Amino acid sequence: IVQKSLQAFSGGRIAIAAVEGKLLGRFQLEKLRVDLPEVSIQIDTFGGDWSPAKLLQGQLHIAAIDIAGVVVTFRDGPATPSTGGALRLPPFFLPLEIALNRLAVRSLQLRGSNGSELLLLDTIDIRFQGKGSNLDIDNLSLQGPEIGVAVHGALDFDRKWHVDLLGNWRLVNYGFHQLEGTMSATGPLDSPHAALGVNSPADIRVEGDVVNLLESPEWT
Repeated sequence: IVQKSLQAFSGGRIAIAAVEGKLLGRFQLEKLRVDLPEVSIQIDTFGGDWSPAKLLQGQLHIAAIDIAGVVVTFRDGPATPSTGGALRLPPFFLPLEIALNRLAVRSLQLRGSNGSELLLLDTIDIRFQGKGSNLDIDNLSLQGPEIGVAVHGALDFDRKWHVDLLGNWRLVNYGFHQLEGTMSATGPLDSPHAALGVNSPADIRVEGDVVNLLESPEWT
């Protein structure tokens, strides 16, 4: 029923090979495919475990989302015309208290329209909880063979999407020895004050303001 409903509702853009469990509880989708004009997404497995009963208490509690074997392929298409004007992030309020104990992605590939690999990540791990206009990020980690980023902190939607983040990063095989260090960002999301530190192979620190982060980023 779920397979047929999704396929019919999406006009054939979403296809699922198999469904196990119950969507209102613990479930797993096998061989999920989403076809859009700009992108094609293939997922080997998509599993979830959540407590719908907590919705009656004003809470959205998700114990786990486990995703494996994701391939995102971008397609060539007509350029989207610019709407003009600066992008503004409106104040946002979470209608429910939300908690995500674990979102884990294993193997994510981004490919260009010609099949070339744009990005490969081995793991993505996310944990957060939020209430009202505040979101606490316990962990946001993206790790791949050549790049790694892990941050934690907070986001306040009501204060121009104010961020307060701390974390670390690493780069490998970019024409030099492996680099690793720390990073931080504080302030409105579109123009935070940022600091980047290199711990290895040298001790370097760069600090400044990022302007127009969501459109045409500039470092000042």
